[in-house]
Amino acid sequence: MIMAKPALDIRERRFCYYMARLQNPEEAAVRAGYRAGDAPDLLDRVEVRRHIGAWQRRLAGGDVEYRALAGLCRVAFGPAQDAVKLAFTADGDGEAEHLFSAFPDLYCVSELKRQKGGVELKLADRSKALEALLRWSRERKSGKETGKSLISALERSVTALESPVTHADDVHD
Repeated sequence: MIMAKPALDIRERRFCYYMARLQNPEEAAVRAGYRAGDAPDLLDRVEVRRHIGAWQRRLAGGDVEYRALAGLCRVAFGPAQDAVKLAFTADGDGEAEHLFSAFPDLYCVSELKRQKGGVELKLADRSKALEALLRWSRERKSGKETGKSLISALERSVTALESPVTHADDVHD
């Protein structure tokens, strides 16, 4: 009698959850207790991909608001080390490529320009993302939540970004 492989173990299930939430295979692998390089092998397994899909459906529920919230969380709390690594190592001739994993996480990058001798990066504003998250959370807790509360918070954040600087604390060098 041939024994089937048991259901996914706890680390594999954690990988699936983080993969669905973060959309970054290497980061998901590390958070689940694997080496970053284990991500491709995990993703090769049909059962793992099915479980990731199940988590994605569970987390999103077909809801655009969830995806926007997840994106804001990535900007507010996500890592920036791959972007920093790119800024300090790219010299325009491809020598920095060996420093990056197969899945560099550049989610926080809002603008990228290659210049002579390097790269200019603009990162997403974490404080604005946090403000939008707080605004959404307060609306939700106060009972004012509507189906568009997160979208409204995002729209107000965009408006704030477009408005001129009003005090010295808003200036970032």
